[in-house]
Amino acid sequence: MAAGPTLSASPWVLSITLRISRQHPELVLSAIVTAGHPMEGHWAWVARYPSITYYAMLVLLELVPTWLYMLVAVKGRGMRRHEELLEEMRHNRRWEVIRAVDTGLLELKWEDIRMLPVKTLAIAAEGIDDAEAVRRMGREMPVEGSLGAVVGGAVHTWNLQKPKLFSDVIRAWIEQSALPASLEILK
Repeated sequence: MAAGPTLSASPWVLSITLRISRQHPELVLSAIVTAGHPMEGHWAWVARYPSITYYAMLVLLELVPTWLYMLVAVKGRGMRRHEELLEEMRHNRRWEVIRAVDTGLLELKWEDIRMLPVKTLAIAAEGIDDAEAVRRMGREMPVEGSLGAVVGGAVHTWNLQKPKLFSDVIRAWIEQSALPASLEILK
Protein backbone atom coordinates (compact mmCIF):
# COMPACT_ATOMS: atom_id res chain seq x y z
CA MET A 1 0.00 0.00 0.00
CA ALA A 2 1.38 3.41 -0.93
CA ALA A 3 1.98 5.92 1.81
CA GLY A 4 0.10 9.17 1.61
CA PRO A 5 -1.30 12.05 3.61
CA THR A 6 -4.11 11.69 6.08
CA LEU A 7 -6.78 14.36 6.03
CA SER A 8 -8.53 15.04 9.32
CA ALA A 9 -11.46 17.23 10.14
CA SER A 10 -11.68 17.47 13.90
CA PRO A 11 -9.88 16.78 17.16
CA TRP A 12 -11.35 13.30 17.49
CA VAL A 13 -10.23 12.49 13.95
CA LEU A 14 -6.84 13.97 14.86
CA SER A 15 -6.57 11.37 17.63
CA ILE A 16 -7.28 8.65 15.04
CA THR A 17 -4.60 10.16 12.78
CA LEU A 18 -2.23 10.15 15.73
CA ARG A 19 -2.88 6.47 16.43
CA ILE A 20 -2.58 5.38 12.80
CA SER A 21 0.61 7.35 12.23
CA ARG A 22 2.17 5.84 15.37
CA GLN A 23 1.10 2.26 14.68
CA HIS A 24 1.71 2.33 10.91
CA PRO A 25 4.27 5.05 10.14
CA GLU A 26 4.85 3.49 6.73
CA LEU A 27 1.29 4.45 5.73
CA VAL A 28 1.24 8.10 6.75
CA LEU A 29 3.64 10.66 5.31
CA SER A 30 1.87 13.77 6.56
CA ALA A 31 -1.44 15.04 7.88
CA ILE A 32 -3.75 17.98 7.31
CA VAL A 33 -6.02 18.79 10.22
CA THR A 34 -8.82 21.34 10.18
CA ALA A 35 -10.21 22.47 13.53
CA GLY A 36 -8.20 19.75 15.25
CA HIS A 37 -6.68 20.85 18.53
CA PRO A 38 -6.97 20.15 22.25
CA MET A 39 -10.09 21.76 23.70
CA GLU A 40 -9.60 24.63 26.14
CA GLY A 41 -11.64 27.51 27.53
CA HIS A 42 -15.18 27.86 26.25
CA TRP A 43 -14.61 25.09 23.70
CA ALA A 44 -13.84 22.61 26.49
CA TRP A 45 -16.84 23.85 28.46
CA VAL A 46 -19.18 23.17 25.53
CA ALA A 47 -17.65 19.73 24.94
CA ARG A 48 -18.17 18.85 28.63
CA TYR A 49 -21.91 19.31 28.12
CA PRO A 50 -22.91 17.31 25.01
CA SER A 51 -26.53 18.35 25.51
CA ILE A 52 -25.55 21.86 24.35
CA THR A 53 -24.30 20.46 21.04
CA TYR A 54 -27.27 18.11 20.77
CA TYR A 55 -29.90 20.81 21.22
CA ALA A 56 -28.04 23.41 19.13
CA MET A 57 -27.93 20.87 16.31
CA LEU A 58 -31.61 20.06 16.87
CA VAL A 59 -32.50 23.70 16.29
CA LEU A 60 -30.11 24.22 13.38
CA LEU A 61 -30.72 20.94 11.57
CA GLU A 62 -34.31 20.03 12.41
CA LEU A 63 -36.29 23.12 13.39
CA VAL A 64 -34.85 25.64 10.93
CA PRO A 65 -36.49 25.00 7.53
CA THR A 66 -34.08 23.70 4.88
CA TRP A 67 -34.67 26.70 2.61
CA LEU A 68 -33.72 29.10 5.44
CA TYR A 69 -30.71 27.03 6.46
CA MET A 70 -29.46 27.05 2.84
CA LEU A 71 -30.18 30.76 2.43
CA VAL A 72 -27.99 31.58 5.43
CA ALA A 73 -25.31 29.03 4.49
CA VAL A 74 -25.08 29.98 0.81
CA LYS A 75 -25.93 33.69 0.74
CA GLY A 76 -24.88 34.65 4.25
CA ARG A 77 -21.79 32.49 4.71
CA GLY A 78 -20.67 31.95 1.12
CA MET A 79 -20.87 28.16 1.31
CA ARG A 80 -21.72 25.86 -1.58
CA ARG A 81 -25.08 24.13 -1.49
CA HIS A 82 -24.78 20.86 0.42
CA GLU A 83 -28.11 19.06 0.63
CA GLU A 84 -26.53 15.59 0.87
CA LEU A 85 -24.23 16.69 3.67
CA LEU A 86 -27.16 18.31 5.46
CA GLU A 87 -29.03 15.00 5.33
CA GLU A 88 -25.97 13.18 6.71
CA MET A 89 -25.67 15.74 9.51
CA ARG A 90 -29.34 15.21 10.35
CA HIS A 91 -28.83 11.45 10.36
CA ASN A 92 -25.78 11.76 12.65
CA ARG A 93 -27.55 14.02 15.15
CA ARG A 94 -27.98 11.17 17.59
CA TRP A 95 -27.25 11.41 21.29
CA GLU A 96 -24.76 8.52 21.31
CA VAL A 97 -22.79 10.02 18.41
CA ILE A 98 -22.70 13.54 19.86
CA ARG A 99 -21.77 12.30 23.33
CA ALA A 100 -18.97 10.12 21.90
CA VAL A 101 -17.60 12.96 19.76
CA ASP A 102 -17.74 15.57 22.53
CA THR A 103 -16.15 13.17 25.02
CA GLY A 104 -13.46 12.36 22.46
CA LEU A 105 -12.76 16.06 21.97
CA LEU A 106 -11.79 16.34 25.62
CA GLU A 107 -9.41 13.37 25.44
CA LEU A 108 -6.94 15.06 23.07
CA LYS A 109 -4.19 16.71 25.14
CA TRP A 110 -1.18 18.90 24.36
CA GLU A 111 1.10 15.94 25.17
CA ASP A 112 -0.51 14.16 22.19
CA ILE A 113 0.33 17.11 19.93
CA ARG A 114 3.96 17.03 21.09
CA MET A 115 4.10 13.34 20.08
CA LEU A 116 2.66 13.68 16.55
CA PRO A 117 5.03 11.49 14.51
CA VAL A 118 4.33 13.02 11.08
CA LYS A 119 4.59 16.43 9.46
CA THR A 120 1.23 18.09 10.08
CA LEU A 121 -0.57 21.17 8.78
CA ALA A 122 -3.14 22.34 11.33
CA ILE A 123 -5.69 24.83 9.99
CA ALA A 124 -8.25 27.00 11.76
CA ALA A 125 -11.16 28.82 10.14
CA GLU A 126 -10.92 32.42 11.30
CA GLY A 127 -14.66 32.84 11.76
CA ILE A 128 -15.14 30.20 14.45
CA ASP A 129 -12.18 27.93 15.17
CA ASP A 130 -9.61 28.52 17.91
CA ALA A 131 -6.76 30.09 15.92
CA GLU A 132 -4.63 30.55 19.04
CA ALA A 133 -4.78 26.82 19.78
CA VAL A 134 -3.74 26.12 16.18
CA ARG A 135 -0.91 28.67 16.50
CA ARG A 136 0.26 26.79 19.61
CA MET A 137 0.03 23.50 17.70
CA GLY A 138 2.30 24.93 15.02
CA ARG A 139 4.89 25.67 17.70
CA GLU A 140 4.56 22.39 19.60
CA MET A 141 4.34 19.80 16.82
CA PRO A 142 7.70 18.04 16.82
CA VAL A 143 8.24 17.18 13.15
CA GLU A 144 10.17 19.71 11.07
CA GLY A 145 7.92 21.50 8.59
CA SER A 146 4.74 21.18 10.66
CA LEU A 147 2.68 24.37 10.61
CA GLY A 148 -0.33 26.09 12.10
CA ALA A 149 -2.37 28.27 9.74
CA VAL A 150 -5.64 30.17 9.52
CA VAL A 151 -8.08 30.70 6.67
CA GLY A 152 -9.24 34.32 6.84
CA GLY A 153 -12.96 35.04 6.81
CA ALA A 154 -13.80 31.34 6.85
CA VAL A 155 -16.47 29.31 8.59
CA HIS A 156 -15.84 25.94 10.26
CA THR A 157 -16.81 24.06 7.09
CA TRP A 158 -14.53 26.17 4.91
CA ASN A 159 -14.20 23.36 2.38
CA LEU A 160 -17.79 24.23 1.39
CA GLN A 161 -17.13 27.95 1.50
CA LYS A 162 -13.78 28.01 -0.30
CA PRO A 163 -13.49 24.71 -2.19
CA LYS A 164 -10.76 25.89 -4.58
CA LEU A 165 -8.58 27.09 -1.70
CA PHE A 166 -9.26 23.83 0.15
CA SER A 167 -8.11 21.75 -2.84
CA ASP A 168 -5.15 24.07 -3.51
CA VAL A 169 -3.98 23.67 0.11
CA ILE A 170 -4.23 19.89 -0.09
CA ARG A 171 -2.42 19.80 -3.44
CA ALA A 172 0.38 22.08 -2.23
CA TRP A 173 0.85 20.09 0.98
CA ILE A 174 0.98 16.77 -0.86
CA GLU A 175 3.32 18.12 -3.55
CA GLN A 176 5.42 19.91 -0.90
CA SER A 177 5.12 23.17 -2.81
CA ALA A 178 4.31 26.69 -1.58
CA LEU A 179 1.00 26.96 0.24
CA PRO A 180 -1.55 29.44 -1.19
CA ALA A 181 -0.91 33.03 -0.10
CA SER A 182 -4.44 33.34 1.29
CA LEU A 183 -3.56 30.77 3.96
CA GLU A 184 -1.98 32.74 6.81
CA ILE A 185 0.85 30.84 8.50
CA LEU A 186 0.72 31.36 12.26
CA LYS A 187 4.03 31.91 14.04
